[in-house]
Amino acid sequence: MKKSSKLIIAAFALILGISATATGKEKIEREWIFHDNACGAKVMGWNSSVNGVYGLNYQRWFENNIGLETTFGGSFNPDRKWDNYLCVNGQLQYRIFQSSTDKPFVGQFYFWGMGGYILSQEYSTIYFVEDETEKNEERIVSNACAGLGIGAELVFWERISMPVEFGLCGDFPYKPNVGFAASTGIRFRF
Repeated sequence: MKKSSKLIIAAFALILGISATATGKEKIEREWIFHDNACGAKVMGWNSSVNGVYGLNYQRWFENNIGLETTFGGSFNPDRKWDNYLCVNGQLQYRIFQSSTDKPFVGQFYFWGMGGYILSQEYSTIYFVEDETEKNEERIVSNACAGLGIGAELVFWERISMPVEFGLCGDFPYKPNVGFAASTGIRFRF
């Protein structure tokens, strides 16, 4: 298992543990976290069997447990051993649980559905056996992406949060692919 996958799983276990301790406590005046601080900006990382992307993210929660999130990200590798990506996507989120607990932690769980656009720059090398030469090819590929899953977010000290998301995501129509995906980052709520 990759080191990044182990870190994401450990972070998710931490969020589950802390949120589970909060479920039995009486709600106090902490519900405003996702109402007064309904917006958030996040630096994030996304890893899937399809691609890995790093980027910036904006989120907004509404009164009816509905959230919207948009992400702009990409990956760039100048030595051309891997493909480069540029990704823009949006998520619709539905909160299924929110804890209210003593300082300094508040948590929530939510379902998410995602749709977006990926522009990738692919590199390949073609070997010609007859004359023992090779030709490098580069092409730009346009793809749609979609996914769904579950997420958890733990808010520290009213402003800083660490969301973790897991799900299935896929790219289509060029080289259709579906696989497990995980995302995490650090978000500032305002």
